[in-house]
Amino acid sequence: MSNASTTHLMIQEDKKHIENYYRWNAGIYDATRWAILLGRNSFKDELIEQLSEHRKKKDNLTVAEIGCGTGFYLKPLATQFPEITFTGIDTSSHMLKKAKKSLRLLTNTYLLKYFFSEETKQTQLLPQDHIICSYAISMNSKPTELINQIHHCLNKDGQLHLLDFYDSRFSFVRKWMGLHGVYFYNTIKEIISPYFEIKDLSIHNGYGGLFRYYKLHLKKLH
Repeated sequence: MSNASTTHLMIQEDKKHIENYYRWNAGIYDATRWAILLGRNSFKDELIEQLSEHRKKKDNLTVAEIGCGTGFYLKPLATQFPEITFTGIDTSSHMLKKAKKSLRLLTNTYLLKYFFSEETKQTQLLPQDHIICSYAISMNSKPTELINQIHHCLNKDGQLHLLDFYDSRFSFVRKWMGLHGVYFYNTIKEIISPYFEIKDLSIHNGYGGLFRYYKLHLKKLH
């Protein structure tokens, strides 16, 4: 089997897993994920600051979130910036159903259902000024494919904002997360280096070092 065929099969397996996983987890997602998806509130505050700065330099900004889930970021950001167009993308119809309900009063948000790593689907998204990817890369077994698609969908000088799991020195944590289809990528700098310039990187301990997570603010190269 060729590398391209293997990659395609792995992407399809990721897509299937996410769709099945959130069929059962969408209903409890907001009530439970605060305990494991660390750093989201401070990441949201940083997004507000970064969008505020960019808005001073450019009108009609466009922002997309990959793996938007139930709208944890989309709702506060779209409320804060009614003049910015936000697009949420997710492969789970169950998560999008919850996001649609949460965003129903906002006129500057749009939702799309597809798996972003699929190359044939990237044309659904117009070029964006900012792309947000929070705890979504770790749900992909082929992160380079996802980063490549993000690069294609950003405007010149577009910015990427990442928050995700970095590593764990404990094998039982890695094994447990793997059972849920979650991957640690402590090579994230090497993965993004052909596509993006690092504007800011920070790595943080979760639960006293049980695992680590990172925040990355990136600018598109070439």
